[in-house]
Amino acid sequence: MELPIAVRDALDTLIAASGFTTAALRDAAEKMTVSYKEASGRGARLVTERCAALAYAAARMPATYSAVCSALSGALQTLSDGDISSLTTVLDLGAGTGASVLAAAACLPCGGALSVTAVEREREMLSVGRALTQDCPVTWVQDDAVSYARRLISEGTRYDVVIASYMTNEMSPEDRLSFLNLLWSVTGKLLVLIEPGTKVGSAILREAKQQLSPDGATVCAPCPAIAGCPLDDDDWCHFTCRVARSRLHKALKGGDVPYEDEKFSYLALTALPHRNTCARVLRHPQKDAGRISVVLCTPDGRQSKTVTKRDKTAFARARKAGAGDTLDSEDTL
Repeated sequence: MELPIAVRDALDTLIAASGFTTAALRDAAEKMTVSYKEASGRGARLVTERCAALAYAAARMPATYSAVCSALSGALQTLSDGDISSLTTVLDLGAGTGASVLAAAACLPCGGALSVTAVEREREMLSVGRALTQDCPVTWVQDDAVSYARRLISEGTRYDVVIASYMTNEMSPEDRLSFLNLLWSVTGKLLVLIEPGTKVGSAILREAKQQLSPDGATVCAPCPAIAGCPLDDDDWCHFTCRVARSRLHKALKGGDVPYEDEKFSYLALTALPHRNTCARVLRHPQKDAGRISVVLCTPDGRQSKTVTKRDKTAFARARKAGAGDTLDSEDTL
């Protein structure tokens, strides 16, 4: 899913009004990338200046928005229509410039009943986010995510949906474990975690699954395997969404290709009854002459299947399948 046109126009207006040149924004984006690589996991304040916040919005929001939409959609597919319509209050912790706020507004079909609280520590990120989400039913709060979650617990407040996107990977392992418990404690119905689609990001979510399952959190997406992860330590679960690049986006990323593929991992946990996924395509199918190989995650573990043109129905399904797609059964291929 692409960022709404109104949001893209609003971002263009903000950047034009800021007076920052493309060169300045590109420099800020490059410094920010280095900071995330070198300081991530230490709780460092990485985006504190206006130029950096605008560069972050231009360079990262389209991909983050698309990834969160994909994760939310994957979770909602497992719930009943009645339960989906009951998801009216949303908490976005570490909201950045509002990508998850926009994704929640786009994916949750509760109309005027939706109410989002976006918590962001950095003043400039919050300022940009507020400007880009003016059409959303959102209240912005400047606060540290951990402090805010602890306050909610002391008040006995829970939200129907809690989202933490590209956030827990920025914490130390000890802080992350504590924060995961806080997240589930303030979740009323659905918790959605999104991380980079890397070995590290997937491992963090595998850790979250192990940590929260004894506390009543049930995985509803993307895992068909209810118990432990069937993948070995050298493999990891991730998905891909394709995002169109604007002229500014290409300039900030230093690329000429009109799109980028965002690789992400996600985990959705719920306290609601849900439909178990029978099988999920783990990798893009490998297509050779007359045959297609597909890697599936199933309740029985990781499975590899090869279908040929002899089975016309299965072959047609395999041709249409993509990484992340669900199947009614692993036998549908």
